[in-house]
Amino acid sequence: MATVNTTTTWPGTIRLASDADTPRIGELYRICQWADHGVDWTRPGVGAWWLIAEREGQVLGALQLIASKPFGYIGDIVVHPSERGQSGNGTSGLCQTFGILARTLYASALYILEAAGVEVVMGIVAESATSLQRVLQRHGATDLGHYVLMARRTGA
Repeated sequence: MATVNTTTTWPGTIRLASDADTPRIGELYRICQWADHGVDWTRPGVGAWWLIAEREGQVLGALQLIASKPFGYIGDIVVHPSERGQSGNGTSGLCQTFGILARTLYASALYILEAAGVEVVMGIVAESATSLQRVLQRHGATDLGHYVLMARRTGA
């Protein structure tokens, strides 16, 4: 299990999730009121695709990543409201101010994907997530244009 030392950034542990962690990721979605589209968080194998951020036994953030060659993928990121960046008006969210935990999760994911031999990392960023777009652009990301996001539930 890979871990990333975050003592200089976020005071917790970032690590690859296991199947034992996935119900806690599902709970984080619920706490954040983030749509999970009816995912079964108890299903075996789900944990293999996530990084989690935890402190004192509590999962405070999760980021989906898929390592494949030559392309990798960074998907959903879910951060507990207490760990989000704050905007000038006192509200919080990834669309307003990209907090230190979210930055640490992204940096950790990029490090892991590069170490796995991924050449190009792709992901989907909401048009309203301008803070995230700016952070990613500062670190070399390029806007690939506009697409229609589509999904289909499987029979699983």
